[in-house]
Amino acid sequence: MSCPFSHNELIDAVSVRPSNRLEPIIGQQICFYDQIFIWTNEHVSPTLLNQWRKQGDPLIDQFFQQYSEEFQHGDDTYEWLQSFLVKNPLNPSCLIEFHEYIRQKPSWFNRKQILHGQKFFLKNLSLMLTSILYYTLVLGYGFQQLNDVLNKTDYLSSNDLNRSHRRLVETLQMIATSICGDIDQFDETFSDIIRVRLLHGMVRYKIMKSQRNDIPINQEDSLITLLGFSFSLLYCIENRFHINLSNDDKEAYLHFWRYIGWLIGIDDQYLVYLSSYHLAEIISQSIFYHFYSPTYISKHMVHHILMTSYLHGKLPLSYKLNIGISQILLGDKISHALGIDQVKMDYLHFYTIQFIFQIFRFIHWLGTFHCDQFEQWIIQRSKQRLIYLVYDGLNYQLTNFSLFKNEKSITSKVKNLSLKNCSCQFYRKKNHSMIQTYDIGIFRRKQPFLFATCFRQFLYFIFLFIMIAFCTILIIYNYRIHLQ
Repeated sequence: MSCPFSHNELIDAVSVRPSNRLEPIIGQQICFYDQIFIWTNEHVSPTLLNQWRKQGDPLIDQFFQQYSEEFQHGDDTYEWLQSFLVKNPLNPSCLIEFHEYIRQKPSWFNRKQILHGQKFFLKNLSLMLTSILYYTLVLGYGFQQLNDVLNKTDYLSSNDLNRSHRRLVETLQMIATSICGDIDQFDETFSDIIRVRLLHGMVRYKIMKSQRNDIPINQEDSLITLLGFSFSLLYCIENRFHINLSNDDKEAYLHFWRYIGWLIGIDDQYLVYLSSYHLAEIISQSIFYHFYSPTYISKHMVHHILMTSYLHGKLPLSYKLNIGISQILLGDKISHALGIDQVKMDYLHFYTIQFIFQIFRFIHWLGTFHCDQFEQWIIQRSKQRLIYLVYDGLNYQLTNFSLFKNEKSITSKVKNLSLKNCSCQFYRKKNHSMIQTYDIGIFRRKQPFLFATCFRQFLYFIFLFIMIAFCTILIIYNYRIHLQ
């Protein structure tokens, strides 16, 4: 289809470093990996976005400037805040202001839409979790400024992958409590969101004590992270899984995350971009053009997180299958930029992934039928499954997103030695174009082939396949009876 602005020069943003990207002209075409979009007057210019990067979280920043010395290593700041307010109910301070502010509802708050957004996530739980792990998180490592903060807080562990896995599940805990909770019970549902906001404030305070450059975890950083859990998931489902979503579902889910963004400290003037899917797409394109540029560290972190998923995944999927899912969801060009295109998929893995995607489409199709009892059953089962994944992944020891007082918790720079010794085998892959696994076909194996062990696992998979087939036939049979 011809473009009315096709006479204008096409900007290839990929080939230009973020610091050298020019201010686009309205009507100009922007080529960004496998996407081409037209810059409009609704997009936010890099100059304005640079101003957003100079803004932190004033309330929380003031809080740590006044009370940072009050904390001990490992303190639960939310509990500390509650106890302080009980002991000093009349003491005027930023704590009183913050406590009252977060319990207010913004003028645009819509309870019905937030409930709808929670249900939408739970009804599409498998799609959401797959999109978060294999699309959003992997894609997000292309933002170098975000990687700098993650590395300074020792996100990339040099010893083993257990710590990275725990950090992933801790993020899932924050999502699960807000998705599964009652929005009228603030302390039970949104306390983890406030804890994460306080944790971000502590990280920002510690980093800014040692350096005076850009403000870490600023408004733009927070907004792109929020878009990763909101708009990016909707975009992935519609454009990668090819599943059509209703406007009501998209608007309700974005509204839910708009409220989360408000609680986590993003300014209201920026959250207006989550008021519609169109505006969310506009701001996402603007920020990607502003400073998305994968680096060598990005490739390492992507490999690190996919190896974590491979070794700790509940389903025993092979390394190639884990990489392949990300390759298909991200597309060829971004996969190449993030360094995950070196593993070539064979027909077995490709068609297995397509079969998995087809199952997702079938499950989503079942959810489109308006049957209250069936819908409630799906939502309840999804809640139980999500809570189990969190508790099991954390060994039934939930995190309180505790703060750290010792300065060593934030390193001044990424140590090359820790990267080279990283157990995710990134440097082996770099030097030998492969990593060492013992996978058999599409199934993961962590140890060399032993006939007796493999035979038992083969029987287990046969039994599992029979049970899945039986359950599928049972669901279809019950549904046909319901229609009659």
